[in-house]
Amino acid sequence: MSDTREVKVFVTPDGKRRAAVIDLGNGRFRFNEEAEVLLGAYTVMKPSHESGYYDSAEAAEVEARATLHWIDAEAGHGEQ
Repeated sequence: MSDTREVKVFVTPDGKRRAAVIDLGNGRFRFNEEAEVLLGAYTVMKPSHESGYYDSAEAAEVEARATLHWIDAEAGHGEQ
């Protein structure tokens, strides 16, 4: 089984959205997004978007920025 790792992470200043470019450990990459939701009395982070597969981290990041418009709207904020 391959080991995955986050290559780049984006977080909104209020912490209510988070996206990560992920190295799948097999030469492929993808990105995902989580958003804060209220679940009964609890606030949790829930997956809200998962991408397809890309041949590079750079390609996954370009597509993440094109798909998740808040990343560029928050340019310079929360990049890790």
